[in-house]
Amino acid sequence: MALRLAGEAADGRPGEGHITILPLSYDGIGQGTWALYYGSSQYLYGQFYNSSHADGDNITYRVYLDAGTYTLLAVTRTQNTSGIIDIDIDGVEVASFDLYSASLAHDVRQTQSGIAVAGPGVKELRLRLDGKNPSASDYYAFIHYLALWRTS
Repeated sequence: MALRLAGEAADGRPGEGHITILPLSYDGIGQGTWALYYGSSQYLYGQFYNSSHADGDNITYRVYLDAGTYTLLAVTRTQNTSGIIDIDIDGVEVASFDLYSASLAHDVRQTQSGIAVAGPGVKELRLRLDGKNPSASDYYAFIHYLALWRTS
């Protein structure tokens, strides 16, 4: 029986499986002011949000992904003051989630499947505010948790 490093696939390549991204562990802020909001009604007792609440606010994470197809999960808060977040990998939009709802809702699971990653390596994953629902009154984005898992 061969020993493997944590996160190493059976064929010896890293990056297989599941990656968890806690929103506070960002690499850089491209626009806006982002802050941690604590509250017992949220998953993990807090959420990361753009306190500047402006269209175009964005934040970047650096993640290693192997080549393959992925599903993305964003656990968010929806409300009548939230905008639309687009998620890009290396500058290509792979998901868009409208965070508007008429009433406040915590721990809303948003998923996008079929995300193709052509080659292995460290990727830039960016969350950016890109407009808002016509019924929304502002551009807030509250993020509890992000995850990617490889499906093929």
